[in-house]
Amino acid sequence: MPFLFRTGVLISRKQPFIAWANGLQDGFDFPPELARKRDMYLGPHSELQQTLEALLDQIWNDIFDEELFGWSTEESQWPAERTRKMFDEWFDAELVDSIIDLVPDDPLTEDDMDLLDLDDAMSHCAWCERELEVDDGRMVTCKLSNRDLFEHREGRIILLAVGSGRSVAGLVTPRDSEPARENADVIFRACSRACEKRLSTKVPTALQALEAHLVKAANS
Repeated sequence: MPFLFRTGVLISRKQPFIAWANGLQDGFDFPPELARKRDMYLGPHSELQQTLEALLDQIWNDIFDEELFGWSTEESQWPAERTRKMFDEWFDAELVDSIIDLVPDDPLTEDDMDLLDLDDAMSHCAWCERELEVDDGRMVTCKLSNRDLFEHREGRIILLAVGSGRSVAGLVTPRDSEPARENADVIFRACSRACEKRLSTKVPTALQALEAHLVKAANS
């Protein structure tokens, strides 16, 4: 089985982290089960015998940021002066010596999943899911009223709920791409005129609903 050239460290949260989280006054206390849950972070591999201290010396600050961001995305709420000593007071850490991948053919990262989603969406009709060759079918394009809401999905797939338990997958085009310059902000593949018509009817309303949800979430 493939050996991953990374060194893992398991992280759990101590009382000072819990006290900070509970002190944010957002009306939601830090759950005890989350404090006990351990997350694994992957750091650089070393050909020498890796020690926990040597690994943390390289990555403690990144772990600290990730843990704080996981509870509050407002950096103004984070402790301003974070040190390695403070890290040790806020977190328990345990070294994982070897990481062996037992499912090497499965996607490993979010980027891997995005590529699989992109390949699947661009090779199937968004409405009936019929498999399409490169030159088959037609494209259904939509313009977004606020591209900034979808900046994090540019070049990736979004799923839209279009009723009756059905969802359709479309590609959010990069802002500087030729399709985007021609107002094709989101692209869906269709196998036929019938599927094209259904997508053209359902997608604009679904996009408006998603945009409204994103605006509400951003303002909450």
